Amino acid sequence: MRADQTLRKGVAAAIGLSFLVFTYLSGAWAAGPAPIVSYTATATKVSGPTWTNDGSNGSTGNLILYNSLAYGASDSSVAFNPSGTGSQQYAYGTAGAPPGGDTATTIEAYINIPSSLNNGTAGMLFSWVTPDYDIWMQSAGIGFNTGGSDIYGISLSGLTGSYHLFDFVMTTYPSGDATQKIYVDGVQKTLSLLQGTVNESYKSFDSSGYFYIGKYYSSQTFYGSFNLRQFKLWYQELTPAQVLTNYQSITGTPSVSLGLTSGLATATYRQSTQIKATVGIDGTVVFYRAGKKIPGCVSVQSSGGIAYCSWLPASIGLNQITAQVTTPGFAPVVSSQLNIVVAPRSGTKR
Repeated sequence: MRADQTLRKGVAAAIGLSFLVFTYLSGAWAAGPAPIVSYTATATKVSGPTWTNDGSNGSTGNLILYNSLAYGASDSSVAFNPSGTGSQQYAYGTAGAPPGGDTATTIEAYINIPSSLNNGTAGMLFSWVTPDYDIWMQSAGIGFNTGGSDIYGISLSGLTGSYHLFDFVMTTYPSGDATQKIYVDGVQKTLSLLQGTVNESYKSFDSSGYFYIGKYYSSQTFYGSFNLRQFKLWYQELTPAQVLTNYQSITGTPSVSLGLTSGLATATYRQSTQIKATVGIDGTVVFYRAGKKIPGCVSVQSSGGIAYCSWLPASIGLNQITAQVTTPGFAPVVSSQLNIVVAPRSGTKR
């Protein structure tokens, strides 16, 4: 090999390495930004009236819990006003002053919102101490509020009674509603004005970064009712990829396994047999026999990690059953094959 060829290859390798280093440092391979405040509900993090901050703001960002708000081991969460808003439970903290020119803040909450929503049992999720700019829940839905009884956001249909990861991108005036975003379980949603009148000029952040969780800033009203397992705040807009990564880190890895509720590996021809799919993360389950969809067992929404299929075996002998689960933010996952031997009905050949 000539000396000039060696030099060219060496230069190319150096350029390639520099590109890889740049790609990593520029964020394509790097982890997402560290949150300013980060609260995780555990027995060690919630002690007395203090919820320890694991974000970059350190102990300055520790939450102060009011009116006996505490960690609940049975649900691994902090339950805000589970008995009604008469308890007046809320939390108070600070993320420090926003950086100069900041026009976006991302609020992330892993919460279980009660199935019954109204002014007395839903209320505020997050509110700046000043001005009147917050995240509010009512029967119409959940979204951004600017003191005009407004909710610019999404319906809560299908999102109550179980845990979901919400990401809210709050943007400042005069950017308008178009720049605000809401993600649920890593998926961006389409927003609309659900009620009230938007006060655009109120869209700004507290100059010192003070905020409430579960309380309206300007009065002792609209206490929030929800279970909170995790809360984070960034003084920037997270990218869709970063939001999805956060969701995946919370929910773990999707999986699906099969069995009969009878606990057996046999069934009877033309007699209803219940197949049970156990999933790692709730999603939509499709059941198959010999690679074909089982009628009535298509797009079954799992609940609590379980989905059922009522199957009427139509073929005697070995039947091969599989299932596929599709979870927001993940590729579909297929189960291992479940072999079921179907026998004729008693006293018949079929």
